[in-house]
Amino acid sequence: VSALAPYQGDSVIVGSNLSYYVNETTDVALNYHFSSADYSQGNETTGLPLGLDYHWHQALLSVGRNFQKGVKGRLGYAFSDYHEPYSAGLNDYRSHGVFASVQFVWN
Repeated sequence: VSALAPYQGDSVIVGSNLSYYVNETTDVALNYHFSSADYSQGNETTGLPLGLDYHWHQALLSVGRNFQKGVKGRLGYAFSDYHEPYSAGLNDYRSHGVFASVQFVWN
């Protein structure tokens, strides 16, 4: 019996974006991303328990505004949830973030 099982597995990645233009100067955007992989080897009893198994959700909600010609701003909130079933919670996390950006465009 080999200590290392052949490396094989499956992964799924899904993303979606939704934008809504409130008026000529304001927009709202919602982005969602899901990623999952199962590369766990299942050989804990005969060898090394290698391989990754995870589920990751990310969501982002933002509001953009054109203040004047060449000046745009965006304010957003981000949420992320990551889980590895076989890490006993060691690598799991849940995060929240707020961000702001300003873009200057010169013609």
